[in-house]
Amino acid sequence: MLCASDPYAVIGVMKAYGAEPDFVTGPASNTQAGLRLVEQLADVQALNILDRSVHPRIDALLRDRLEVAPP
Repeated sequence: MLCASDPYAVIGVMKAYGAEPDFVTGPASNTQAGLRLVEQLADVQALNILDRSVHPRIDALLRDRLEVAPP
């Protein structure tokens, strides 16, 4: 997971650290425009954590990557 302030910061972090996050959150993904721009520029899934409807998806992604069984 990468929390970024804007879509271009996502690209900067990815290039600077050679890292590819599983998904992006933070102010970069708090709007529909930000979500689309992150996904277009970085080819990485962006999720707005302020939208409670995506919480189950975030939970599943984190559990999968951290190899934690559901409760």
